[in-house]
Amino acid sequence: MKRKKLTPVFLLPALALTIPFIQSVNIEAATVLSPGDISILGFHSDTSDAFAFVTWVDLDATTTISFTDHGWTGSAFTTNLIGDGIASWTTGENVAAGTIIQAQLDNSGNPDTLSWSLGIGSGDFGNTGLSAAGDTVLAFQGSSSNPDFLFGITSSNGEWQNSVASDSPTDSTLPTDLNNATANFRLLNGVHVDNGYYSGGFDNQNSFDDFRTAVLDPTNWTTSNNALSGGLQAQFPVSGFTIIPEASTTVFLTLSILTLIYRRKS
Repeated sequence: MKRKKLTPVFLLPALALTIPFIQSVNIEAATVLSPGDISILGFHSDTSDAFAFVTWVDLDATTTISFTDHGWTGSAFTTNLIGDGIASWTTGENVAAGTIIQAQLDNSGNPDTLSWSLGIGSGDFGNTGLSAAGDTVLAFQGSSSNPDFLFGITSSNGEWQNSVASDSPTDSTLPTDLNNATANFRLLNGVHVDNGYYSGGFDNQNSFDDFRTAVLDPTNWTTSNNALSGGLQAQFPVSGFTIIPEASTTVFLTLSILTLIYRRKS
């Protein structure tokens, strides 16, 4: 008869402490994102500056994303240190794919700090916030000296520039990592506009990829050179996108409920 190998008794306390530690590391690991995993949904630069974004993937509770109104010269962020800034947002909790997060700038202070609809924020957007003369918001992870870009939006004449002066307060080139169909948006092609937001459906698609395609279609945006009534935060009727359940899932749930009812009756 083979004898079972037993863990020495003196190792059990150490294992008891180690296993929860390993589990906590796995649970709290920050989500590393790729270009297009988030999309900016709205931009408001009149009266009350704000922007909004959506995550298309689940985010762990320690995930941090940085946002800036500095432009990108092609190799570094612009150096308008007074007018522009960098703000960071940390989830603080697990955030489900499809969730909309809004950032409101406090234009009464210098610098303009940001308040978030959820999560934890730090940093600012400089003393001038989002410029109504045209501006850019870039999202990234990592350091400002070596950013991993996630998404970019520009309202500066509706175009990404071919070259940008290092101290430009409004313009930006398109970072190479964002030069694809899912990771950048021009607020209104070829024309400057102060404000805009996605105004398509929030519950009429089969997948988040379908929603992302809809968000990046300019025909699904409402734009204006006048301040939006209620500001940007009033333009979103829901706090997130909801995908249509797959037919197989719906059938399975229906059968499960019917089976449960039958068993209780019998």
